[in-house]
Amino acid sequence: MKILFTSILLFVAITVFCQENYTSRSELDKSTNKTLEKAEKAFKKKDYKKARKEYLKALKKYPNLIHGLIRMGTIELEGKEQEKAIAYFSSAAKLSNSYEPKVLSTLAALYESKDDYSSAQKYYSLYKKELSDEKKITQLEEKIRLNQVRDSLVKNEVDFERVRLDSTINTEAAEYLPALNADGTVLIFARIVRGQEDFYLSALSESGYNEAIPLQDLNTPQNEAAHSLSADGQVIIFTACDRMNGKGSCDLYFSTKQGDGWSVAKNLGNSINSEAWDSQPSISADGKTLYFSSKRKGGPGAADIYYSTLENRRWSVPIPLPDNVNTEGNEMSPFIHADGRTLYFKSDKHPGMGSYDIFVSRKRGDKWSDPENLGYPINTKGDDGALSISTDGLTAYYSSDEPTRNFWGLKRKGKRNYDIYKFTLPDHAKPIPSTYIRFKVVDAIKKTAIESELTITSLSNGETLYQKSGNAKDGFLTVLTRGENYSVYVEKEGYLFHSENLNMEEEAAYFAPLERTIELVPIPEPAQEIDPIIYDTPIVLRNIFFKTASAELLAESQPEIERLQTLLNENTEIKIRIVGHTDNVGNSEYNKGLSQQRADAVKNKLIELGVSHTRLSTIGMGEEQPIANNEEESGRQQNRRTEFVIIK
Repeated sequence: MKILFTSILLFVAITVFCQENYTSRSELDKSTNKTLEKAEKAFKKKDYKKARKEYLKALKKYPNLIHGLIRMGTIELEGKEQEKAIAYFSSAAKLSNSYEPKVLSTLAALYESKDDYSSAQKYYSLYKKELSDEKKITQLEEKIRLNQVRDSLVKNEVDFERVRLDSTINTEAAEYLPALNADGTVLIFARIVRGQEDFYLSALSESGYNEAIPLQDLNTPQNEAAHSLSADGQVIIFTACDRMNGKGSCDLYFSTKQGDGWSVAKNLGNSINSEAWDSQPSISADGKTLYFSSKRKGGPGAADIYYSTLENRRWSVPIPLPDNVNTEGNEMSPFIHADGRTLYFKSDKHPGMGSYDIFVSRKRGDKWSDPENLGYPINTKGDDGALSISTDGLTAYYSSDEPTRNFWGLKRKGKRNYDIYKFTLPDHAKPIPSTYIRFKVVDAIKKTAIESELTITSLSNGETLYQKSGNAKDGFLTVLTRGENYSVYVEKEGYLFHSENLNMEEEAAYFAPLERTIELVPIPEPAQEIDPIIYDTPIVLRNIFFKTASAELLAESQPEIERLQTLLNENTEIKIRIVGHTDNVGNSEYNKGLSQQRADAVKNKLIELGVSHTRLSTIGMGEEQPIANNEEESGRQQNRRTEFVIIK
């Protein structure tokens, strides 16, 4: 036992000796002490040239003179010779951690500045051991955690290649805060010209985005920016400050599209705006939830993200997002993706690379996931944030103040200017795959645009997810997200309805947009002369479903059959023929029989619902009238259909 205790003491002694193996001033000879006195005098007068000469002279004779090493590190740091400073401070740290503990924190900060976060962690950890103040230890532990995060981000950098948008968008002025509609055909951003912050719009053409033009209806002698565009591009919500009708320093306003222009902007009202700073809105694709950043009282931080829902055409009292999203710092620039569940924002408190980093949080039920850093080098040491993500979730748009370059591609010193860029989102940061539908609706006979109503329903539970009237010129533009089987209806009084089915239940990474010109067939009136097209145009019932190789109707077919029942009940003079079709798989005789059975099944269901059998007839066409290529499954799926036509 005695031998073991002696061994432990010897080990401790050796360890201490190794860590404290430096030369102190008391060990210097008389001549070197005088040299050091000269060095100290010059150092205090900031005569670093003379001080360097004298310290180097002393260090030549006593290389482990720790005081001289620390002083030389300080001199090199003052001269912005970072690498030399690190060399001197490192030499001092190797001799002793406790002689001057601040050397350790200085070294950590120097390594931090050159993105060597692993070394920064090392020296912050050593510095922590020298502290006794609990408050300082807590602060240091936060720095250590931050450097661990940064070290991990740098070592696991994501693919990142940004592309600067064309000169039709970016100019010598500052351009920033890009916002797009669902199909990306409209881009609205802010530009500063002669100190004036205004909106500019660029429309997408075959050659790219056109020359941006100012939004004269919205721009005023005051500043406008920090905006969000609705999915259909018909509503803009934006920030304006110090206006006469404002409630706080900055308020949220809205304007709606009117023909080729925009309505007079109106304040969103007291239910949204407070007496504090309210800004940076983001509207969900369904138009029912508004996210924004606010500095109002009641939140955990200086600026927090709030949300409000549209209820009976009024916005509810805003509620802050939970504390795992909002912090005691600043959470700003929220962007809710078209999927309605993926939120991007910037924060200066969640651990990241710089002053502000971009994070993503996902809504699962009523909860939000802990924010995830988008990664390095998307996030940098600078102020990163304010993303806008395309509907398909593949592309991000943002602004950056990267220094501008001259004709030869060299950076212009001191010249920084915000421009708009795009980049491909890394997989871990992508939202739920979504797509858009865009319908123009016309009269099938006159071929003129008509107003109509779009209804989107979940086939799994019958819930109406979207319902809106569309004007003749713009039609409809909205968003659908993976996870549902959608029935889509376009209707207008006096016309036969049009149905679409979009099944997005499969775990696909991408869904193609659905773009159509819908021709609604007018319902004939008894006394009018009937255009032959009415009798020749089949209406596809795309939400009629059967069990495989069977004429048994699936429950999801009920809403479509009920719609057809309503149509017949409201137009008692018309009669219809229900037509069944199959693909070409299997025996043609079998297919004809199956198609007849399926048409009869729809007829029988209508009769059950009260429609007279005298108004209904059926025919099975089998595989005789394909509308798509039977060589591909997607084509065969289209060919397996049920239709109806009006008969004389």
